[in-house]
Amino acid sequence: MKKIAWLLLMLSLAGGLFSFQLSAIGYGDTAESAKRDALANLSIQLYVRVDAKVSDLLREENFEVFERTVKEVTTSSNLPILGVVYNEEKYTKKEYRATAMLEPQRALPLYSQQLSAMHDRLVEASEYLRASGDASLRFQKLLLARQDLEEFEVYRFIYLALGGKANISAPITVQALDEALHELTSVFSDLDLGLRLNVKDFAEYEGIYVFYPSVYPSDETTEFARAVHDRLQGLVSSCESPQNASWFLRSSYEILTDRIDLHLRLTDRQGSAVKSAQISFSPQAYRAYEYEPRTMDLAKLMDMGELVSNKLNIKLRGSNGTSQLYFTEGQKVQLEIKANIPCEYYIVVHANTAWGVYSYVLDLDSGPICRISADQCNRWVQLPPLKVTEPFGVETLHVIASTGSLQGSVPPYRKDDYKLLRISDNPLDAVALTRGLMVEREEIENSETSLTLTTSKR
Repeated sequence: MKKIAWLLLMLSLAGGLFSFQLSAIGYGDTAESAKRDALANLSIQLYVRVDAKVSDLLREENFEVFERTVKEVTTSSNLPILGVVYNEEKYTKKEYRATAMLEPQRALPLYSQQLSAMHDRLVEASEYLRASGDASLRFQKLLLARQDLEEFEVYRFIYLALGGKANISAPITVQALDEALHELTSVFSDLDLGLRLNVKDFAEYEGIYVFYPSVYPSDETTEFARAVHDRLQGLVSSCESPQNASWFLRSSYEILTDRIDLHLRLTDRQGSAVKSAQISFSPQAYRAYEYEPRTMDLAKLMDMGELVSNKLNIKLRGSNGTSQLYFTEGQKVQLEIKANIPCEYYIVVHANTAWGVYSYVLDLDSGPICRISADQCNRWVQLPPLKVTEPFGVETLHVIASTGSLQGSVPPYRKDDYKLLRISDNPLDAVALTRGLMVEREEIENSETSLTLTTSKR
């Protein structure tokens, strides 16, 4: 039926609709410049005619769909003109004159063809109004339809202004398109689409170091955090090292009952924010990834019972200066520790890996207890490198430090089949035991810190 209607439209153009002709004259030092001048003058004439027709249509139809298009039509004479015929001649020795003529009999079939093609695309796009299928493809189709609809109305106005009498209307409305686009972009069901649309403003910045997203209070790098990090690296001008970065893109996410809210913050080297964004994702966008930190309960426990000292400050980080660490099989894990005053320390590792969930004391070559001497204070000291091998998973390194002796304060352990100094198969119990063994004396300062690293085969 649609094709028949358009055929009838084409046939209707043959009968008595062509009672006028628009023409304009232009001048220039070349034939081409004279034709351009004539076309510009013809465009002004057509603009006046279309502008009047738009006003008539608004009074007759009062369609909201015209609102944005009318604004464009009435502020510009740069209209698409089809079917123009030119006559040019040498007017003087240094000047050409050209006449541009627009005859409805020639132009209307061309506008009709354009309207038919756009009408078909809009019919196809109407299938994407419903919330189904690939969200990124759906967004692109609807966005193109939004542009097609605006262009359709401009062509429609010109067609009617030239005398076309057929009842031509778009099969889709601006309101329906805007509602569908809003539904897609308020809470994103597609991870790629949400990130791509919201980091466009960050593209002007070069040399960005992208941190892994965190979820408070855990520093664990979840599968969701890895997916976001890898996509962000491809969407911005990123660099591999924070030492060489001009800007830092930090992010965190909050897990709610029906969505995840991702917060992005682009800062300069002084920590001042220059751009920020918040993106909400529906479960469809993240259900394929592990997004709940395995160590969340452990992180909450360690955060609640943290040993705080006014004098002793202990820090642990990766060798690249970051606290969000992700490694793959075969890589070397190089960690650094720093204290502001001389102290002893040991490290308990709480593991959630393919070998199970357990806690053990890290043996740092010289035994569990190490010391930071006076000449090492306020300097980053490298720990012995660790090679990433099985089992892969998440490990939280819990550092206990004291200005006094830690002999007798290390939790009881046994060497297991993997030669690990195992404390417990329950990290929550291991944290309580570790803190319970700390000796409290007025002259001794105790402190702690932690660092989570994630490993995988690839």
